[in-house]
Amino acid sequence: CRIFAGIERGMQDVRRGEKDVFALLRYIEYWFERHIVDEDLPLLRPVSPRRQAESRAPQQAMPALAC
Repeated sequence: CRIFAGIERGMQDVRRGEKDVFALLRYIEYWFERHIVDEDLPLLRPVSPRRQAESRAPQQAMPALAC
Protein backbone atom coordinates (compact mmCIF):
# COMPACT_ATOMS: atom_id res chain seq x y z
CA CYS A 1 0.00 0.00 0.00
CA ARG A 2 1.38 3.41 -0.96
CA ILE A 3 0.40 5.06 2.32
CA PHE A 4 2.64 2.74 4.31
CA ALA A 5 5.58 3.42 2.01
CA GLY A 6 4.95 7.15 2.42
CA ILE A 7 4.78 6.84 6.20
CA GLU A 8 8.00 4.82 6.26
CA ARG A 9 9.78 7.45 4.15
CA GLY A 10 8.43 10.14 6.44
CA MET A 11 9.64 8.27 9.54
CA GLN A 12 13.10 7.93 8.00
CA ASP A 13 13.12 11.69 7.31
CA VAL A 14 12.14 12.35 10.94
CA ARG A 15 14.90 10.05 12.22
CA ARG A 16 17.46 11.89 10.08
CA GLY A 17 16.17 15.23 11.36
CA GLU A 18 15.01 16.27 7.89
CA LYS A 19 11.32 16.44 8.75
CA ASP A 20 9.33 17.52 11.79
CA VAL A 21 7.44 14.66 13.45
CA PHE A 22 4.32 16.81 13.66
CA ALA A 23 4.33 17.28 9.88
CA LEU A 24 4.33 13.50 9.52
CA LEU A 25 1.47 13.17 12.00
CA ARG A 26 -0.55 15.80 10.11
CA TYR A 27 0.04 13.89 6.87
CA ILE A 28 -1.17 10.63 8.44
CA GLU A 29 -4.23 12.36 9.94
CA TYR A 30 -5.07 13.99 6.62
CA TRP A 31 -4.75 10.68 4.78
CA PHE A 32 -7.07 8.85 7.20
CA GLU A 33 -9.71 11.59 7.08
CA ARG A 34 -9.61 11.69 3.29
CA HIS A 35 -9.73 7.91 3.08
CA ILE A 36 -12.79 7.72 5.35
CA VAL A 37 -14.70 10.42 3.46
CA ASP A 38 -13.74 9.35 -0.05
CA GLU A 39 -13.69 5.58 0.24
CA ASP A 40 -15.39 4.28 3.40
CA LEU A 41 -18.49 6.46 3.75
CA PRO A 42 -19.74 5.83 0.18
CA LEU A 43 -19.62 2.10 0.92
CA LEU A 44 -21.66 2.53 4.09
CA ARG A 45 -24.44 4.68 2.68
CA PRO A 46 -26.19 2.08 0.49
CA VAL A 47 -26.25 -0.64 3.17
CA SER A 48 -26.89 1.22 6.38
CA PRO A 49 -30.14 -0.11 7.94
CA ARG A 50 -30.46 3.02 10.06
CA ARG A 51 -30.30 5.24 6.98
CA GLN A 52 -32.93 3.09 5.28
CA ALA A 53 -35.23 3.37 8.30
CA GLU A 54 -34.64 7.11 8.54
CA SER A 55 -35.44 7.61 4.87
CA ARG A 56 -38.78 5.79 5.33
CA ALA A 57 -39.75 7.69 8.47
CA PRO A 58 -41.80 10.87 8.05
CA GLN A 59 -39.69 14.00 8.39
CA GLN A 60 -40.38 15.98 11.54
CA ALA A 61 -39.71 19.67 11.83
CA MET A 62 -37.35 20.76 14.55
CA PRO A 63 -39.14 22.44 17.47
CA ALA A 64 -38.73 26.19 17.73
CA LEU A 65 -36.30 27.38 20.38
CA ALA A 66 -37.81 29.41 23.20
CA CYS A 67 -35.82 32.54 23.96
